[in-house]
Amino acid sequence: MGSNLSSDWVIWFDFTTATGTYNLLPINIQSGTGLYNAGSQNGLGLNHASTDSGIQIVHTSGGTSTVSSTKVTLSTSTLYYVTLTKSGSTITAEFFTDSDRTSSTGSTSMTISGTAGDSLRYIHHSIHTSVSQSITASGDNLKIYDGVTTA
Repeated sequence: MGSNLSSDWVIWFDFTTATGTYNLLPINIQSGTGLYNAGSQNGLGLNHASTDSGIQIVHTSGGTSTVSSTKVTLSTSTLYYVTLTKSGSTITAEFFTDSDRTSSTGSTSMTISGTAGDSLRYIHHSIHTSVSQSITASGDNLKIYDGVTTA
């Protein structure tokens, strides 16, 4: 992105859940271009693990990551329409089964601490390098609405 996101924003994207053995970050908005948890990196995004098919929010402040206590369980190989909303110090992820975003399958929220929401401008996706990976997943139709809390 050409500039940092403001304190309020909404991101829409389509996500087909993964199959295989994985620990995946389907989207992460970061302050830098390096690994999501390296150095002084700040970031907000999602963490999706094959161990329980759960997806949760992850926020990184100064290279230290924290995940939300609530996970949303997703079915494998299924298309979800995801809305990720940041409003002040709260970030919420909601997962829908329809493109109109009316049939929710669950949501999770957490309060952001430290510098996690600061200077976000780079869009990333990655797998964790600490696990042996065998993965198939996809993301599409990314839309970013800056300066708003509804899209």
